[in-house]
Amino acid sequence: KNETDTDLCISWALLNHATDITLLGATGTRLDHTLANVFLLKKLAGLGIPARIIDKHNTIYVVTDQIELKGRPGDLLSLLPVTEKAAGITIKGVEYPLVDATLEMGSSLGISNVFKETTVLVSVREGILMVIQSKD
Repeated sequence: KNETDTDLCISWALLNHATDITLLGATGTRLDHTLANVFLLKKLAGLGIPARIIDKHNTIYVVTDQIELKGRPGDLLSLLPVTEKAAGITIKGVEYPLVDATLEMGSSLGISNVFKETTVLVSVREGILMVIQSKD
C-alpha cells in the first residue's frame, strides 16, 4: 500500500480538523516504521500542527521555533537536527545550556543533556530539530 497505517491515521485526523496530535505505539522493533513516524512529526510541524510520539521511555517532538517541556530534574534531553543545519538554538533549564548554537546534521553535541529544572525551554531560529525527552 502507499501509506503506513500511522500516515493514514494522521490524514484522517487532519481531515477532521485536529489541532494537536499524540502518537502512541509509534515506536518498536521496526526501525523503518519508527523513523517514518518521526518524519511524520516533521510533516506535521511543517503544517503548524503540534505533535509528539510518546512511548514507555521517550517523548519525541519536532520543533521549528520553540517548545516548553515539563519534566523532572534528571530527565534527559537530546536535540538532533532533521535539516542539514539548525541554528540559533537556545536551551534553558538544563545542565549544559546553549545560547545561539548551531548543530549540523550528524553532530552528537546535542545528545544527553540533563534537566536541572522542571521546565526546560528549547528554541531554534533556523532549521528543524528533533527533541527527545527521555527517562532512564
